[in-house]
Amino acid sequence: MDPSKLLALLKQQRAIYDDVKNIEKNSSKRELRANTIKERLDKVQGLWNQFKDNHEKILLTENKEDKYFKEDFYNTVHQKVIQAKTMLEEIVESKDRNAESVESKSVDEKITESQIEKNKINNLVEQYNNNIARLRQMLENLDHYDTVTRLEQLNGIWKRKFEDIRSIYKKLVIEMSYNEVDIMNDYDEIEDQYDKALDELANKMEKLREGNNVKLDCIRIQNFNVKGEASKLIQHLPVSELNYAVAWEILSQRYENERMLFTILVDKLLDQPSVYNDSASSLKKLLDTSIECIQGLKAMGIKTNEADPIIARIIIRKLDKEGLRLYEQNIKRTKEIQKMDDVLQFLEQQYQAAEAIKSKKQTNNVKSFQKTTATTIVANDYQCFYCNKKEHMAIKCYEFLKLQVKDKNTWVKDAKICRVCLSHKTTKRCNSKTKCQDCGKWHNTLLHINSGQNNNTSTLTMNTGTAENVLLATAQVRVKSVQGEMIMLRALIDQGSQTTAVSEEAAQILNLQGKK
Repeated sequence: MDPSKLLALLKQQRAIYDDVKNIEKNSSKRELRANTIKERLDKVQGLWNQFKDNHEKILLTENKEDKYFKEDFYNTVHQKVIQAKTMLEEIVESKDRNAESVESKSVDEKITESQIEKNKINNLVEQYNNNIARLRQMLENLDHYDTVTRLEQLNGIWKRKFEDIRSIYKKLVIEMSYNEVDIMNDYDEIEDQYDKALDELANKMEKLREGNNVKLDCIRIQNFNVKGEASKLIQHLPVSELNYAVAWEILSQRYENERMLFTILVDKLLDQPSVYNDSASSLKKLLDTSIECIQGLKAMGIKTNEADPIIARIIIRKLDKEGLRLYEQNIKRTKEIQKMDDVLQFLEQQYQAAEAIKSKKQTNNVKSFQKTTATTIVANDYQCFYCNKKEHMAIKCYEFLKLQVKDKNTWVKDAKICRVCLSHKTTKRCNSKTKCQDCGKWHNTLLHINSGQNNNTSTLTMNTGTAENVLLATAQVRVKSVQGEMIMLRALIDQGSQTTAVSEEAAQILNLQGKK
């Protein structure tokens, strides 16, 4: 059934209950004529018929968690209807007893005492049969309950319902001498069924309690499955069935602090760093941490459903501008408050997209400064002997360029690489005619060592377009990336420059966002 329709029916049921209460209240304070009493009796009966029709529709819903079912609202209204009808009929009875002092009334307006008594009995019999049918239905649903707590609640409901049946039975048979065979037979049957169901319920509860007690003597274990500080707390206990309970108590006293757990989870959720939309690792960490905190709060018994929009907004604020733009574009219902499931689903999609892009390795764009008159080496298949990648040569390898000059020479010597072009082994003849730009000797400029050179600096020759060469200093610097990671890069220092620039490769390594 549609939730909105169910809500409307429940609201209508409570309105009917209020109307019956008002009829009973107003009738007890006023002197009423016979016609008015008859109209009110008919109205009460009409309200009750409407209530029963609505009740049949409500029973079709699968959700039995509403107070309507838990508080047995049907029986409450039925009893109120019986009380209202009984009171109105007693008013008529009282009027009949005082008929000698009142003008004679038409036969149609009078309700005899025997008819009132009959109506009382009929109402009680109807209530009696309804309670028996309801209790039988509950007794047959025992298999649907699988926890000790729910079985204990069910036992209380059964008990209250059976007490109602017993009370009506005594009133009919003992007080009103209504000795119908069907009434007594139904009582005997429901009493037997109730006693058997109680025995079955008790056995089921006992089995569930036994199942919750772990018997370690039937399990072969090597140690308590804890690590770190928790392991040190119980390391003095030998592994045994008795010590398992002791170990559990020690750990519970130390770590079962709900306020601390709540504080840790909420702070972890709030203190997450901002993420960048193209970083798969940061998106995954935001997604995993958020789910971990939310599930942790739920495990503590905290209902987070009503706070979902607030938590969703906290997570959204961790995205960068590009991520926020994509999220807004992804929203289908732009005027509704964001839902937690939608936000988590968006993060999952963005993480998968960033992971797919990351798997496609881009061509290395390292640019090295070379003399304009140098001979360019062209080959069909590039091979970097330093990182073993086929996307570039050693003179353009970012990892190789980060090395100190001394380390470069050591690697070239150990790997037996040509000292002139750095593009093949020494076993092959080198056709390069390029000499060192600093000393003019037959080795690559990257391998040139100046006397007194600092290990953390080197020089790079720049062609100025004239006959003179200008030597610019370089230095290795540690730069902090967007993710907070310190990365070693080489900086070119030009004291006469009026601008500061960064290469595309360095920007990608630092995960910087450029402006177009």
